Amino acid sequence: MPQNKKKIVFLTYGLVNSSSDGRVTSAKYFAESLAKKADVTFLSTGPKRRSYAESGVRYEVVKTGDGFGFLRSLGKLRAIIRAGKPDFVEYHPPAGFNFLNIAYLCILSLFHKLESVPFGIYLWGGPRQVLRWGKPFNKIITPTREDGAEWVPPAVDLSKFNPARRDRAAFGMGAKKTVLFMTGAKDFSPEVFDYLLRVRGLADFAAAAKKLPGLDFVVAVPCLEKGEGRRVFERYLKSGARPANIRLIGEADAPKLLASADAFVFPYQKEEPLFAPVSIIESFASGTPVIAGDLAFVRKIISDGKTGLLYAVGNPDSLAKRVLRACEKGASAALRSNALAEAKKYSAKNSADRLLAAMAK
Repeated sequence: MPQNKKKIVFLTYGLVNSSSDGRVTSAKYFAESLAKKADVTFLSTGPKRRSYAESGVRYEVVKTGDGFGFLRSLGKLRAIIRAGKPDFVEYHPPAGFNFLNIAYLCILSLFHKLESVPFGIYLWGGPRQVLRWGKPFNKIITPTREDGAEWVPPAVDLSKFNPARRDRAAFGMGAKKTVLFMTGAKDFSPEVFDYLLRVRGLADFAAAAKKLPGLDFVVAVPCLEKGEGRRVFERYLKSGARPANIRLIGEADAPKLLASADAFVFPYQKEEPLFAPVSIIESFASGTPVIAGDLAFVRKIISDGKTGLLYAVGNPDSLAKRVLRACEKGASAALRSNALAEAKKYSAKNSADRLLAAMAK
């Protein structure tokens, strides 16, 4: 190994949800791309302790689920540092401004000072309040342009997400245009279902389906595929005269599913500071037109009418009109072309190079 190769450690919790959590997915893309130039270790938590190598990255997973995952991660991080001090440690915290999240940030801030290791925090989805703290870490990095922070857009693996993954037959898609709603929620509860309806915008999606009987609408949410989740969702649909054109599937090959759909809907219902939805960028890379709620954080990613289409949040009529527009042959071709060009800005290599430069400042 070259002596001048930088040593970088990524720290983020929840590797077990890496296929459905954009925060973790983007961190993995960064790590795997930087591994071509640096010595990279990825420290995370999971249901059991594991150590393995993948795509040039050393993964260290400590056990969680019993209330001691955070403490174990600190112990492991200390061991990694003592074995060979890294040039930079980057922490990707969960979103949200809550006691536990802030406690972790404060403890890690103290930890990095005690260990004398350059330490950065990548605020994908927040908590935005950290921007007002000054600099408890060496670097504050954000996926959107913010005053007082280094801007590094989230990374997407263009070798995984691309139009060549299209395989409509794998999902039973026929001649009708197919419109997709997809999110990775795996565990069902009444609170999760309410979140899907009221925050993720599944209610808008279902209502728009009723207005467009000539199109197929696919809901890809693992926790709604079977069991209580499916029963609750079907009761919800029946309460409003269930559209016959909604089909439920569970966990699926996301790159293949996105590339196979004719349109992807991201109907988020409220503003989320520091949020750069990876699924929108993955849709760009797949060449699939995306329709999203007209919100400030979405407008930082989608140029309405060029790289995607925006609709009035909470208005199924507006969503239905934009879906039809996205499925029109001429409009669809232009949106695909523009989106594919836009996706290149978010390539894992480009974002990782920018991150490496931010670490070096």
